[in-house]
Amino acid sequence: MFAYALDGEKTNLLSFLRLSVLTLGRPDAVLEASTDPARGQWFPEPRIFNLNPKNRPQTKKYRATVPIARQGAAWLATLPKGPVIKANSVRKAWDTMAAELGLPGDRESGTKLIRRSMADLLRSRMRSTDWSEIEAFLGHQRFDSISELYAPLRPDYLANARESIEQIIDEIEQQVPGAYYRAVTAQKPEAKGKKAA
Repeated sequence: MFAYALDGEKTNLLSFLRLSVLTLGRPDAVLEASTDPARGQWFPEPRIFNLNPKNRPQTKKYRATVPIARQGAAWLATLPKGPVIKANSVRKAWDTMAAELGLPGDRESGTKLIRRSMADLLRSRMRSTDWSEIEAFLGHQRFDSISELYAPLRPDYLANARESIEQIIDEIEQQVPGAYYRAVTAQKPEAKGKKAA
């Protein structure tokens, strides 16, 4: 999917894929994501993204506040203030991609595919004792109101899930160079404990 989105610079689809991998957000939340400070979603210093814009009431489909992988923070830093995805929908682009790539029918590979696939990948990599972090990313587990205000600012907030997402992104980047880095810089950010080449 990343290779397809990079071919011909399908910017909205690529941004949708990137942010979906980073946040495990529902498609509607990803489509509404913004870097505009007035929306209260992207906080660069702690690398936190609130999938629920400021003044939007939470619904039963809870939108989580999640830590962002280092690769995603570098990408988000390059975006102008405003919507991450400059379209109201990626459905047509997704359907075209699904047909071209031969993905299964809609029930199996609609725009929620990234969310479901990432949850599955994380469960296969993380200890079962840390699976609650995946549930928090998905918005299936909520904190109390006090914890919700302060927990995202702690360095250990959902750290195991974030680190696993960073590993997955590194693997995507190995398979599809440019999936995250091409639009950011010619040089990849330094990995932990390694100097950039």
